[in-house]
Amino acid sequence: TSVGDAADRTSAGVKAVNALTAIFRQKVTSATTASKRMERAESSGKVGYTDNAQLDQNVKQQVNEEDIIGVKISLWWYDGKSTWYALATLDKPEASDIYSKMMEQNSAEIHALINNIPKENAYSFDAYERYDFACEIAAVNDRYMERLQVIDPVKADSMRGSLVSLKQLKKDMIDLAQHIPVRMEITGDDTDRATGAFADTLADNGSRTGNPRNQRKPP
Repeated sequence: TSVGDAADRTSAGVKAVNALTAIFRQKVTSATTASKRMERAESSGKVGYTDNAQLDQNVKQQVNEEDIIGVKISLWWYDGKSTWYALATLDKPEASDIYSKMMEQNSAEIHALINNIPKENAYSFDAYERYDFACEIAAVNDRYMERLQVIDPVKADSMRGSLVSLKQLKKDMIDLAQHIPVRMEITGDDTDRATGAFADTLADNGSRTGNPRNQRKPP
């Protein structure tokens, strides 16, 4: 539990929640802004997402959404003079259950993305995009796992081996990219500076690139 105090009700709630979830900011990776494809996957129910309906809407807008799973404002009170107080509590069993189910759902979506690549598209940009999105989902799972480790270490340890490895997905994605040759030709790039910059960027992501100057078509 944690208590927050402020001149207004919402600020007191925000202080209480932030104090309660401070341990997450100390021990886990910060959430990043979700991509449009992640937002679509969340809205369609393909990946785990939860909205803490028990938390005051004004408070939710000012705190990290991933940190408030299982958090509630159990009590508000006003001292009759100038200060509001809020008591925030964390329901650990509920939070553990929610994080676990979201990770399981996310893992299922990762498997669906990777296992349903058509054979004829095994080495294609479509396959690469699937792996790239799978990596994004796996990164979310890693953040959920960090939070679960804080809330319920026993449950976290029991689930760790069943999750798809982000490190392995990235390795597989780079291996896939190496099978997708990319040829670039930029009109007016007489010094190859622009071409080289693009080639370096693609190479950093695993792609094999061909310098057009070394691939001249026969006359």
